[in-house]
Parts: sequence; structure tokens; C-alpha cells
Amino acid sequence: MVIKAATLQEVAALPITQALVNREAGPTSQLRLSELGTLAIVRVRKNAVQSLTDVTEAALAWQIENFDTAFMHDNAVNNTRLVAPLKGIYRVDVVLHYAANAVGQREIRYSISGGSSASILIADATAAGIAVLHASTTIALVSKDYVEILGFQSSTGALDVLSGGAGSFAVMTYLGE
Repeated sequence: MVIKAATLQEVAALPITQALVNREAGPTSQLRLSELGTLAIVRVRKNAVQSLTDVTEAALAWQIENFDTAFMHDNAVNNTRLVAPLKGIYRVDVVLHYAANAVGQREIRYSISGGSSASILIADATAAGIAVLHASTTIALVSKDYVEILGFQSSTGALDVLSGGAGSFAVMTYLGE
């Protein structure tokens, strides 16, 4: 089975009935979602800024679901968690917008079920404008494992992860076993 390449914006814009996976027979023969079952995917975003303390990682709270096809997120309880409904391989995509500040570094990290964190992306601060970080990773999870996206910064003071518009968001997609 071959996964069709698509940008994050293309995936978010697809109607839920469109197949995302091609058959090995060729690129014109697509599976239907009815053949796949439910596509397990969630896209969450922030509707409020979240202040991060200097050199302290923090799980990011996601207050809005753009879509959630498999109960992978809850806005009210543990809204930092993206929960795996099935055992398998998942792709996690994250975009974080950090407030403007020319000092230190910005990071996107993640942890699985409260375990040790791992960095996906580390970027130096820039002198002009907000810092926009985009990172992806592919991880193996078992059913009920959860992923938390962690922000980290070293600006020598508190710094905000921004929300609104095309601001900070995360997507977790089940790819298969």
C-alpha cells in the first residue's frame, strides 16, 4: 500500500469521503473510505495564548477541534492530550507560533503518555517578527497511549505561544499497523 503525498493544508481541505491511500495497482486506483473504515485523524488548535516559563517545557492546551473522527481529543478533560484509538503508526504534525523575541531558542517537543520528552525541532530566535515552527514525526503507539505537544523556549523570560487565525495547531493521523 502506498500513501499519497499531500501537504498538511491539502489533507485538512479534503472532504472526509475522499480516499487518501492508493492501491499498489497504481496511482489512479484509490481505496474508498468504506474500504478503510473510519480515518482516525484529529486537528486541534489554540484559541488563547499560553505563556511559557523560561527553560521549562510545558504541555500545550488545545481548546478547539477543527475535526476529530475517532474521539482522539477532549476539549474539557486533559485537553493537552491526543489519544491513540488503535495500536499502530501515527504521524504528528505541529505548527507553533512563538511571540517575537530575539533571544534564545524555541522548540517543539512531544511526550508519550507522560514519559520523557523528545525534541522534534529546535530553532534559534530571530530578531524580527514571530517565530513560526513546523515539525512532523512518525511514532508507534498502542491503544490509549497519548501524545502531548510540549513547548520550550529560552528567551530569559516568559514567552507566549500564540493562537488565532492560522496560529498554533496540531494534527495526529493514524497511518496503519
